[in-house]
Amino acid sequence: MGVGWDARNPFAADCGAPDFHTFIRNCLREHPAMCGQLFQDYVGPPGGEIEFIGRYERLADDLIAAPKTAGERVDEDAIRGCPPQNVSDRRRFPGEYTRDLERAVRESEHQALERFGYD
Repeated sequence: MGVGWDARNPFAADCGAPDFHTFIRNCLREHPAMCGQLFQDYVGPPGGEIEFIGRYERLADDLIAAPKTAGERVDEDAIRGCPPQNVSDRRRFPGEYTRDLERAVRESEHQALERFGYD
């Protein structure tokens, strides 16, 4: 949204909007439960998941744990010292949910929220 919508991208064409709330409503209408399907495409179906699923909420910890689990060496300081990238400008584009919008997203994505422990 910060640099404009790519009209060649079908998702952007379907959902692009000048504000966050309209964008989310468009997503819910045009592509319900899309996040859950996208997550499944990456990690596999329930019971057939990949071995390790990292989480954004603990990104640095998981970026360290994944290779360690595989027996690889990891430079923890390099990972923890890396500045954030691709960060949204929340002052220009606040992405705050109203209660109604949050409820609608939770309803649409309830399977993914339950599956990945976000209840």
